[in-house]
Amino acid sequence: MKIAIIGLGALGTHSARLLVKSGIKDLILIDDDKVEKSNLNRTLFTEKDINKPKVIQTKKILKKINPNIKIETKQIYLNNKNINFLEANLILDCTDNLKTRFLINEYCIKKKIPWIYAAVNNTSGSVFSIKNKPCFRCIFKKTQDEPCTSIPKELVEIISSLQVNEVFNPSKELISFDIRNKKLIKTKVKENPKCPACNKKFEYLIKKPILITKACSTKGAFEVKSNKKLDFKDIEKRFKVLVDTPVLIIIKVKNKEVTVTKNKILVKNCNKEQATKIGKIVYEI
Repeated sequence: MKIAIIGLGALGTHSARLLVKSGIKDLILIDDDKVEKSNLNRTLFTEKDINKPKVIQTKKILKKINPNIKIETKQIYLNNKNINFLEANLILDCTDNLKTRFLINEYCIKKKIPWIYAAVNNTSGSVFSIKNKPCFRCIFKKTQDEPCTSIPKELVEIISSLQVNEVFNPSKELISFDIRNKKLIKTKVKENPKCPACNKKFEYLIKKPILITKACSTKGAFEVKSNKKLDFKDIEKRFKVLVDTPVLIIIKVKNKEVTVTKNKILVKNCNKEQATKIGKIVYEI
C-alpha cells in the first residue's frame, strides 16, 4: 500500500512515524516548508533540522526507524496545477487550511482515492475517513482560516493515533476528541444531496489563482500563500526592496514590510484583511 501524507507539521510527522512503525513501507511525503523553531515543541524535529526542508528531514527520521522503507518526497505547495502527480492508494490529510482540504476532497472523488482528514485546534481534534459519500464537503461548506495556536503535544499524538487507526480500521463516523474532558465523540455524517463535490461540480480543481491567509504564532503577523508562483526579479521591479538575499527579499507594500520567499509571503503588524489585500497585490490576483 502506498500512502501519501500531505503536510508535515505536528500531525503529519507523528502520523508518518506511526505508519512506519505499523509496517507501511511505501510513503509519499508532501510539504513545501522548512523546519522552524516554532515547530520543535510538537513535531519530531530537533534544532539540527531548523531551516532544512521538512520532507527531507522527515524522511531521515523515518529511515532510522526502518531503513528499507520506500519514501518519495515532494517539496511543493500542493495546488490544482500540480496535484495530478499524486497517485496513491490512500491519502492522509495533515494540512492546516480548508481550501487545500477541499482540493484534496475533489481530487480524491475524481480519482476514486480514499483519504483521511485530521485536524487539531486548541484543545480538540477530529478525524474522518472518506471513501465515497458522504464526502468532506458534505460537512464543511465554507472556507475559513485555521490560526496557528498553542496545541498540546498529547492531543497531537492522540489525533495522529486515531488517524493511523483509520488506515487499518476505517469507520464511517466523524471522530472528535476533547483533551480537557477526555471525551471521545463519534458523529454519524449524513450525505448532502446538494453537495457540489459529490455531484462532481468541482470548484477547487479548476485552475484559478487561490490565496490562503493564515495567522501565525507571531502576534500580528500573517502568512499568505498562493498556487501562483513568485518571481524575485519581477517582485524587485514592482516594489521597493529593503533587503535582498538569495532566499528571501523584504519589500514595502502599502507602508508594510513584507517578507517574500519562493513559496509564501509574511506580513507583520496587520490584520487578516490587510494581509489578504497585500497578498493580492504581490501575487497579482
